[in-house]
Order: sequence, then structure tokens, then C-alpha cells
Amino acid sequence: MAIFDFFDEPTRSRPKCTPREKKALFREQGGICNGCRKKFVIGNLTVDHKNKPFSQGGSDRFDNLQLLCMNCNRLKSDGTMAQLRRKLRQQGIIKPAAKSKTRKAKPKSRTTRRQNDDPFGFLFGGGDDFWKL
Repeated sequence: MAIFDFFDEPTRSRPKCTPREKKALFREQGGICNGCRKKFVIGNLTVDHKNKPFSQGGSDRFDNLQLLCMNCNRLKSDGTMAQLRRKLRQQGIIKPAAKSKTRKAKPKSRTTRRQNDDPFGFLFGGGDDFWKL
């Protein structure tokens, strides 16, 4: 049996995920797969590591866990979420991220310095209407 010990996954400090944690993840994600963004029932979602895979030293802490559908979990394998999203885009399962639109600069105000110095128009002749009651 010592030969097969080499192929075993790294030892875990605790069990992978309890059913209670899976239900909490399901509620948190709204039943949606974090990969393909499709809605599933809880039985068709699997628990996976979010930020850093366990094989790469990631933890089994709740904040590093997520639910993926079986297809996304298979595609992700021991990769990161960025690698999974790249694969999903290549296969056409998800659309590429929308490019951010740059905002045009607002046109400068056409007010002159003289108008800015006199906001009410009293000093430089713009306030004649004030005296016509």
C-alpha cells in the first residue's frame, strides 16, 4: 500500500465540507454556479476551492469554498477561477467580459473669468434686472 500513498491527495486538517456548509454556500450563491452562472439544484452542485486550489496549498476554510456545477468543476480541475473562466470563454459557454467604456471629458464651461468673479451679476452689469422691480 505504500506505493499508493504517493498518489493520495495532501492530508486535510478537517473534512472537505459538511452538508450544512454546502447549504450555506447554496443560499449565499442563490443556487447559481460560480463558473457558468447557470442555476442548479443543490444536488447538482459540487464544492470547490475558490481562490487557491487545495492542491496548490489552499485552505478548506469556508471563505475559500464555492459551488460549481459538475461540468465547471471538471473543467477547473486543480486550476484557478481565472483559468476556468478562460476555458469557458474558449468553449463559448460564457461571453467575454464587456469592455469598459471610457467616459468623454466634460466640455469646459464657457464662462469667463469675469463672470466667475461675479456669481450674482451685480458688479459687472449683469444685475440690471435686480433694480427693475
